[in-house]
Amino acid sequence: ILQQSLVFLDANKASSSLMVVLLNILKRLKLNYSDEITIRFIIHGAFVIERAVRSDPLPNKKTREIINSHADIYNTISEELDALNNIFNITISKAEIATITQIFLEYM
Repeated sequence: ILQQSLVFLDANKASSSLMVVLLNILKRLKLNYSDEITIRFIIHGAFVIERAVRSDPLPNKKTREIINSHADIYNTISEELDALNNIFNITISKAEIATITQIFLEYM
């Protein structure tokens, strides 16, 4: 499904990279693995990478609020996502990181 939805990103490379990042985030946040969070994170993450390649991030009106009220979680996720910046030569925006943070907040 992911391969058919991505425009130019290699779905295998993206999903394997995102899986490593996810496992690190789960460990650092002391969250249990679940298929639901894995699917949500990998699908959303792949589209985040594609948008970052195009320099076209989705806005998030709650970015500042999320950073201020959940700084530790936001920073943990930001640090782990930095691996994707290096792998794909991109910069993931604060708004995209805030949106990913919202996903994990639902499981805390």
